[in-house]
Amino acid sequence: MVDTMALLPPFIRPTRMTRSARRPVAVLAADGLPADDEVLLDVPDDRLGPALVAAAQGAYGPAAVLLAATRERAEWDDRDRY
Repeated sequence: MVDTMALLPPFIRPTRMTRSARRPVAVLAADGLPADDEVLLDVPDDRLGPALVAAAQGAYGPAAVLLAATRERAEWDDRDRY
């Protein structure tokens, strides 16, 4: 009965050694932000664009109307984008 149980250490250590690959470091500006050409934004569609502009100016009504319209039309695929 003495040698019938498996040893625990082989089961609790990782099976492979983890290796960390070096990633290229993005060039940061003096303020710590990435350069403008390093940032990629999706272009908003015709309904989202005006709502974003209005929200940037402090008017959140168009964004609320857009979300309500996607809910009323059951456009759930679009709602998670907005």
